[in-house]
Amino acid sequence: MRKVYSISIELNGHRFNQCIIDPHYQKKHREIDDDLILALLKTLDGRMIEADAISNDGSEYYVIDPAYFDGKPYRLVLFITLEEEFIGVINCFRRPIK
Repeated sequence: MRKVYSISIELNGHRFNQCIIDPHYQKKHREIDDDLILALLKTLDGRMIEADAISNDGSEYYVIDPAYFDGKPYRLVLFITLEEEFIGVINCFRRPIK
């Protein structure tokens, strides 16, 4: 079941107050938790990021790779809909250090 969190983050000049996290990441990445994902999202506050894909309905998809927390790299896959003003987290996992 997806979890909904209050968050205050500005991305690409838009303010978002809600984050929805899909539990997909838990299947293979049990070392990740929602608190870590929320902390990674906060590192994006104020940034301008180009969408990796835009669907027909205008929803935007982003792959943030790498996103760093405590010096460790992660990949975040995000979904944003401006109409509903929320950020959705589709997946998150740790990346190997290169």
